[in-house]
Amino acid sequence: MSYTTFFIILAVLYILYKAGLYKLFELAGIEGWKALVPIYNLIILTDVAEKPFWWKILIFVPYINLIIWAALMIEFLRGFNKAQFIPMAFTLAVPFFYLPYLGFVEKPKWVITPKEARELKKKNRDWSESIVFAVFAVTVMKWGVLGAFTIPTSSMENTLLTGDYLFVSKLHYGVRTPETPLQVPLTHKRLGPAKSYSTLLQLPPIQIPGFKDVERNDIVVFNWPRDLDENGNLLPVDMKEYYVKRCVAVGGDIIEIKDSELFINGENAFDPNERQFEYKITTNANFNEKFLNKHSIREIGIMDGGYIARIPEHTAQTLEASPDISKVERITSNQGEGESSIWPSIKFQEWNKDWYGPLLIPAKGMKMEMTAENLAIYGNVIVDYEHLKDVEFNKEGLFIDGQKVNEYTFKQNYYFMMGDNRHNSLDSRYWGFVPEDHIMGYPLFIHWSKDPNYGLFSGYRFNRLGLIDHRE
Repeated sequence: MSYTTFFIILAVLYILYKAGLYKLFELAGIEGWKALVPIYNLIILTDVAEKPFWWKILIFVPYINLIIWAALMIEFLRGFNKAQFIPMAFTLAVPFFYLPYLGFVEKPKWVITPKEARELKKKNRDWSESIVFAVFAVTVMKWGVLGAFTIPTSSMENTLLTGDYLFVSKLHYGVRTPETPLQVPLTHKRLGPAKSYSTLLQLPPIQIPGFKDVERNDIVVFNWPRDLDENGNLLPVDMKEYYVKRCVAVGGDIIEIKDSELFINGENAFDPNERQFEYKITTNANFNEKFLNKHSIREIGIMDGGYIARIPEHTAQTLEASPDISKVERITSNQGEGESSIWPSIKFQEWNKDWYGPLLIPAKGMKMEMTAENLAIYGNVIVDYEHLKDVEFNKEGLFIDGQKVNEYTFKQNYYFMMGDNRHNSLDSRYWGFVPEDHIMGYPLFIHWSKDPNYGLFSGYRFNRLGLIDHRE
């Protein structure tokens, strides 16, 4: 669907909504033209519902005003004796269809003031309003303001731990409107074994500007770019799984990893305090649970003469100073020994997780010559993420709308994401760049944390609750 078609449909739906509201205003004894004036119609409804003055102020607060709108529409329905589950659900979900039906077809009578209706509701409690409104409010907040995210794997340890529960701000990088609006509220991608969404209606996403750009070293929640459906096709962006990693390079940067150390534009990159690598620990001593907990060692394996553990560098130094341990050495891949799972998987690259690059990250407006080498790296990026209708590449070159293109200008920024657990993270080294339109949010704080390896009554990590420092 093109943007032009989308906005035409949006305009038609808006006109239908306004027409229905116009008629309902008249049925309630209010001049119909007042329903047609944006914001003013909500101010009128606050007076009809006899709400306090501060409700009128909240009308001007983005996203909160959507919840105010929902509350006022429910109040308005009460006056027509329509504050039941079905009318409320239809009003909040499809007002552009239901309000015209209500006003022009059903033509209900204005039988009771909202205040009288509230008094009546106290005597005959109906939980349907609470359910409908709660689902609407949480859905609005989830789509537009905050997201909840649980750390499912150890890829960001020791910065973020498996079992940390985060609140993620969508306002920092800018809110992205839903691409797939037909989904079960409060779900993402699946409801049990079944899909919780339908692709019958796909909207072009609109990016509302945020108040910061994605910067190097930000911890970022994003949609995993390579998430596929059951047929092997890329899922709609908003239906892709959420990942959390650290942005180590932005558009225009050149990234390189040498002997497991990260370099950006030829300089040593920022090292998180809790960045982890895999170490071989040579010892004849036994590591008991008390010892492991003391040094926060969560990932360990047994080998001849000792152990293999994924730990931060400061822990490795502490262990090396222990009299029971004879040697602690970082395990790294050999230069030139390519890993088949490393991205991009092409013959002339011999990269692995510890020897990677140099690789240029595309930026919006960047022009690039479409050589065979560049196409091998960036061809799929252009085809999959640049939103071009007729595009393909082969050994002959890049073709857009049937015409060969010798130079291409990128339409959006891209980012390179890595986990702080450098030897146990499936990140951009394995599946490539993250496009700007896949960025979801900025983790704010940990509101709950529990070690999943413990039972119901233990493993709670209250010391982890609080704001997330992205620069530690």
